[in-house]
Amino acid sequence: MIVKAAVKIFDKKQNKEWCIPCMRHCDAFYILKEFGYTKQDYTELEQGFLDENDNFYNRIAAYDEVMKCGQRQFRNGVMLYSEDLW
Repeated sequence: MIVKAAVKIFDKKQNKEWCIPCMRHCDAFYILKEFGYTKQDYTELEQGFLDENDNFYNRIAAYDEVMKCGQRQFRNGVMLYSEDLW
């Protein structure tokens, strides 16, 4: 079951990859800014979602997971957006 949005980044300051959980994808960039990061300090790798076990799904796989779990019925589409959940 998908439970939250997430953004994967590569942190250039610490030379490591992070997955930032959030309600909406744009919130991840606000969180980065609040911690003093600028766009030069990180590279956005992918936007996606986390399930209840913190497994990351890209937008397409997350859409499939939502449909499989019966979380929400969509008329059409192939990608999940955070607005679809809330």
